[in-house]
Amino acid sequence: MNKILKLTLILFLVSAVVAGVLGGVYIVTEKPIAENNAKVTREAYAAVMPEGVGIDPMNSVDVGETVSVNGASISLIKYTAADDGKTYVVEAETSGSQGNIVIAVGVDKETGTCTGIAIVSSSETSGLGAEASKPAFSNQLVGADNVSCFITKEGGTVEAISGATITSKAVTRSVAAAIDFVTNLG
Repeated sequence: MNKILKLTLILFLVSAVVAGVLGGVYIVTEKPIAENNAKVTREAYAAVMPEGVGIDPMNSVDVGETVSVNGASISLIKYTAADDGKTYVVEAETSGSQGNIVIAVGVDKETGTCTGIAIVSSSETSGLGAEASKPAFSNQLVGADNVSCFITKEGGTVEAISGATITSKAVTRSVAAAIDFVTNLG
């Protein structure tokens, strides 16, 4: 009985020390992680805007709406209006092949077209799905409307990333959802 009590106390002390260390690491890294995430979001928003158009991601409006595009569920997180009065950034989240992908989509409300996309966060496979953030894929979506922004297998004009069709579909469907959302804003 005494041996069990001793082992229990040792296990408790080790657990308490480890929990304390983890808590300390969290406290030390919480602010830098939040600052880095905000920086990544600012850069993504800036990347999808036309040249010379400014935007403040801190003036975002939460959407909290889920839509279905070609059978895929797209969560529209928030949108932000640019200072030109016609361009918006919509942040959308969808499921890719390896996990969720968060995408910033620039949309010109007057023309109903995409001004650019930037991947805010993704866990897609390096060398395959991660290629969605590269210009060879993302530049195909610039100027696309909500009909042409799909991959060619779905009737659009975008060439899917070789070996990453699921990611390609996820990104293009998010772009279509963002365009539809902005064109229907009041």
